[in-house]
Amino acid sequence: MHVKHKIYSLRPAHIVIAGLAFILLVTFFSYVRYHRYTQGLSIVISSDAEGYYQYLPAVFIKKDIFNQPYSFPLENGKLFNKYTYGVALMELPFFLLAHMVALVFDLPIAGKFTSYAFGVIMAGAFYTFMGLLLIFKLLRRRYNVKVVWLTVGAVFFATNLVYYTYLEPGASHAFAFFLVSWIIYLVPKFYRSPGWKRALLLALAIGILALIRLTHLMILAYLLLYKVNSTDSLKANFLFLTKHLKYLLLIPAFVILLYIPQHLYWYSLTGRFILNPYEYSYVEESFSNILNPKIGLVLFGSTGGWLVLTPLMIFALFGIIMQIRKKTGSPWPVILITTLTIYMYSSWWHPTLAGSFGHRGFVDIYALLAFPLAYLINSTKISTRKLMFRGLVAVFALLAFINIRLTFLYQYWWWDVEWGWTGYFKTLAKVFFIDVGDV
Repeated sequence: MHVKHKIYSLRPAHIVIAGLAFILLVTFFSYVRYHRYTQGLSIVISSDAEGYYQYLPAVFIKKDIFNQPYSFPLENGKLFNKYTYGVALMELPFFLLAHMVALVFDLPIAGKFTSYAFGVIMAGAFYTFMGLLLIFKLLRRRYNVKVVWLTVGAVFFATNLVYYTYLEPGASHAFAFFLVSWIIYLVPKFYRSPGWKRALLLALAIGILALIRLTHLMILAYLLLYKVNSTDSLKANFLFLTKHLKYLLLIPAFVILLYIPQHLYWYSLTGRFILNPYEYSYVEESFSNILNPKIGLVLFGSTGGWLVLTPLMIFALFGIIMQIRKKTGSPWPVILITTLTIYMYSSWWHPTLAGSFGHRGFVDIYALLAFPLAYLINSTKISTRKLMFRGLVAVFALLAFINIRLTFLYQYWWWDVEWGWTGYFKTLAKVFFIDVGDV
């Protein structure tokens, strides 16, 4: 049942203030965590983050798109960057701001030093905040404000989204999280009032998301299965989308348009327009486990198991089951996309993605999982079962505490198979300030 009062109480000025405060706090905690390292904040732009980002200094500082050091050397002597430019496109405004600051204050113009690192941190924080804001607005249309705040707070503080916001903001996950949030924010609007403007925004969001990672096109399931709870509703959606196909053709058009520069870059290096960029790596990166998916490892493994280090999502999965039973909401696209995500990573050559806090691959779809989570929270009937609701708040607060403590304790070698359950439980003891010796 929809709430009858205001959809959300925050005014634009409040949103701006909250957003600025969020970005400043994230930047502060990033600085506190990284300033003690020899590399300083420049470590923020390293590994995958550097792969995504280096298009920007190559174009705007070095004036040479082929001068990207974190790349694979080809036999012809050229360097091939296996990462697409989608994240760099979203980082562009923050990069330009950082570049202007460097010029004005005579700071190093190298694309990777302090001002530029701050730009990446602020970009990650901005997109996480915007994603959370969109979830807040959508949930507020249906649920009590307490349910909404608890859901949004839990999605950020009790999951590895917080880690990929303030510790590895240059990874693709905060950006994909925002884009998924934006897409599921636009889909209901398109169904209510289809038109070129909404179709254009939807196509842009899907196009950039696909540019970051082509497998993200599975988000199209949300467009097709939105509010589907029966065969009749599925037919109704199909007829609606068929009727408005002219708008939907913008989606493949934008995907192709955004990929043109990427294909030109690939062609100029390899002589091939279409290729698998992960072929150009020091190890064979492929879906080599597709016939033997490591589902148990992805979900419950000690080295990056999703539900081991992000148990909050167990509640979201139960919420999906409840929505299916009650035939409400949009559980089917959520369960389909979640299932495809599980299978995709279980089939990858390195199922836990290495160097991952929790399983970072699932951060991208937390916006989808926020809705069954909110449904489960609301099912406690907070107006009549206050004890149950308070108990849920206590559990979520404990999960948030554990998660945040783990982000401060995290070491990159956790993903190594030798870490195992012994290391996990020793670290869990340290979360509660119990010293059990070296992990």
